[in-house]
Amino acid sequence: MLTRIDSRPRLILATAALLAFGASSCTDVDRGSEVGSTVGSTVGSIETDLEKLPGPKTIEEIRRDDVPNRTVDTNDPGVRPRRGQLLDVANGGQPYSGYVEQRSPSGRLIRLTTYVDGRRDGWSLAWHEDGTLRERRLYAQGRKHGEHNGFWSDGAKSFVRRFEDGDYHGTSTDWHSNGQVAREQNYVRGLESGRQRSWAAVGTPIANYVVRDGRRFGTIGSKPCFTVEDGRQVMKKEPTP
Repeated sequence: MLTRIDSRPRLILATAALLAFGASSCTDVDRGSEVGSTVGSTVGSIETDLEKLPGPKTIEEIRRDDVPNRTVDTNDPGVRPRRGQLLDVANGGQPYSGYVEQRSPSGRLIRLTTYVDGRRDGWSLAWHEDGTLRERRLYAQGRKHGEHNGFWSDGAKSFVRRFEDGDYHGTSTDWHSNGQVAREQNYVRGLESGRQRSWAAVGTPIANYVVRDGRRFGTIGSKPCFTVEDGRQVMKKEPTP
């Protein structure tokens, strides 16, 4: 005679383990922490030597022969955004082609973006106040495309994002300033797909789940109390439940 085994105790134990995995709170985020071997420290290990990465890193390298050698400031009254395009007011409101720069209050160049027919098209570079590279982004007819890279001021990576025709596509990874992986997400055409994970700066797991057919399975945990964007780690004001 077959004996039925009650699987509920195992289910309860498994659920408790998952909840414990995602129980980290915002207090775990310590930007100044220097941890050697931590949970998730090897996830998303990508070349961190800036000089070995292909692609442009200077103003001269992003300039193109097919783009007019003209540069305007983001606050220049001669150009005006309208319906997703940047218009050249000085030339009868035609779509602007050239370069747009942004400067810090101290006057240092902190961003230069290529425009073609009124839309971002080609490379956009951004720098920290000390002149080190902060971001490198690629656009195609106004849409984010290809691999976008972010860097801390010491040259270590702060993020790698991948896009296709304006949508997140592929694996995107963020790092804390101490080198610990902050987030690893997988996308297909702008939608989460596959494993999604995040960690606090000390390596404590925050979330670990899988998305299949639009449904999440696993531990959502506490959402990260930080964002790693534009080469900066910004703490949120309040923990997100």
